[in-house]
Amino acid sequence: MSWIVQHLLSNRTRIKEASNYFEKEYRGVSPYGGLISTNEMTTEIGYEDPKIENDEYNDLILIESAIENLADKGVLSNEDLEVIEFVKDGNIFFSGDTGFDKGKVTMSKRFENLCERIAFYMGGYFTNDGFIDHIATKYDRTTEDVAKIRDFIQSRYRHIRRK
Repeated sequence: MSWIVQHLLSNRTRIKEASNYFEKEYRGVSPYGGLISTNEMTTEIGYEDPKIENDEYNDLILIESAIENLADKGVLSNEDLEVIEFVKDGNIFFSGDTGFDKGKVTMSKRFENLCERIAFYMGGYFTNDGFIDHIATKYDRTTEDVAKIRDFIQSRYRHIRRK
């Protein structure tokens, strides 16, 4: 399992907002002037002074890039990408209708497996052991602290979202 990949994808909206990322949708009027048909929609993505020193933001960008690479190589299917997008949009599998044919537990487990595949592809820091080693080294944590971190990552509370 890869807690860091799950955490960052699940908290994408909060991380992007905290980094002043913005995305605007325009319907009917092009952001570049002129009218477009009412069926068309354009999206403009930009940045207002992004906080690029934000580790979560930078890690999220790396994960999203890895997802694109895996999709381009055919390692991730369209259905895999739909599951990832569902979570990236701030949704959770245990609240209401998910829009997927399979059960909520099955889809949640599928998301965990996708995160494992992404972490395996990325390696190092993005795996649980790599992340724990990074935290232990960066913050000079004791063996007891590392055991608590490992227990938390494996606990049922690991999916709680920060606000």
